[in-house]
Amino acid sequence: MKYLGLGLAMALGISLASACSSDDAVTVVPEGPEALGGTEAALTFYGDVAPVFSAKCVACHQAGGIAPFSLLDYEAARARASQIAAYTADRVMPPFLIETGGECGSFDESQTLTQEEIDLIGAWARGGAAEGTPVSLEAPPVPTLEGGIDFATPEFTPQITGGDLAQFDEYRCFPVQTGLAADAFITGYDVLPGNPKLVHHVLALVVDPSRVVAGGRTNAEVMQGLHDADVDPSRDGWQCFGLAGEGVDVESVPVIWAPGEGVVSYPNGMGVPLKRDQVLVLQVHYNMADGAASVPDTTKVRLRLADRVERQGLFLFDDKLLESLGAPVPTTLAPGKASIKYTWERQGREMGIPDGLPLEIVAMWPHMHQRGNKLTFEVGKNGDFTCQGRVNRWDFNWQRIYNYSTPLAFDSDSSVRVTCDYDTSAETQPVLPGWGTRNEMCFMMMMVTMPPGFGL
Repeated sequence: MKYLGLGLAMALGISLASACSSDDAVTVVPEGPEALGGTEAALTFYGDVAPVFSAKCVACHQAGGIAPFSLLDYEAARARASQIAAYTADRVMPPFLIETGGECGSFDESQTLTQEEIDLIGAWARGGAAEGTPVSLEAPPVPTLEGGIDFATPEFTPQITGGDLAQFDEYRCFPVQTGLAADAFITGYDVLPGNPKLVHHVLALVVDPSRVVAGGRTNAEVMQGLHDADVDPSRDGWQCFGLAGEGVDVESVPVIWAPGEGVVSYPNGMGVPLKRDQVLVLQVHYNMADGAASVPDTTKVRLRLADRVERQGLFLFDDKLLESLGAPVPTTLAPGKASIKYTWERQGREMGIPDGLPLEIVAMWPHMHQRGNKLTFEVGKNGDFTCQGRVNRWDFNWQRIYNYSTPLAFDSDSSVRVTCDYDTSAETQPVLPGWGTRNEMCFMMMMVTMPPGFGL
């Protein structure tokens, strides 16, 4: 299936700057009797918890941020003190869903709360959520991608067109000319959905329109044919469940976004090539499964470009559950189960990695739909796997890329194993895999890097 396993043809570099993080967050160290070691009754908002909120929460929880209330406001924080304590103790907030602590992968945990910070918030709430002496609190800037170039979809009103595999959805691809005067490298991105209730995910795909593909046609001709064959050719773009559409040869996927993702900055001097004669195809998954109205949307993808980079990244992804749709009898998930698991494996050589090329996995992006419970990601050789990522409480509304603090060695002999755990207790019929929000996936993306200078 064209949606899966493009291997080294998928040149991508991705790392994550959290949706709600900012290097400019105000950090104030508590002092005196209101420090962490103080009694619960002595802890105060201004003296103790506001510095933690400023460092880890306020990029979202401020006026103009994506969160519904401001944690710069004592009264707002006091009214929700017990809820804040419970959510932080359960590590629901900040929304960093990957298991931390190093027992299952070593991740960049800079945006998570430490156990000491969680304990401090809980003690403040239990002690009465006292105010303390008011001081001026300055909000950090709302995270944005500085110096980027915006590319946008046309104003488009989606329709439910997916059939049994996407019953409440539309996948639509829109070609966008870059207008570049010279070749460049993508080093970061941000996605700004026009209607967040409708937009489930966004991909930006790099396509060479002049490349001759199967059948002897060019990519440009295939894309035009997909548009002309649409049920309503007067609508912009074309239906595209498989990346840029059936028969379109994609060079790379430098942008992957779902709800919960924020500004993405590629790390360690990495970049993804974008040539001046290539086009971007923006794939948007419109989700109308939960009553979202089909109204016009214009979604923006902001790219940060550079003339040169040190390392080239590669984007590897797979989903054998979704791939089973190509089998005579697709895999389904049994209904009525509080926990039902699906596991798949894939070797690097099967992903297109040539022998002798040492790569490093620097980030991973897990993906399921609304029935997801848990997901475990393992890496190994010769059947000997080590846990390298576990989501213990999947949340469809908070998806993101997770950076490794120490990259993982990966080559053609390496393998990955993914286990997805679903809750189908509310279902009475078997659940089909598929692209729709009410179908399921067991998807894993890995961002890997090539050796410095290789391929550039």
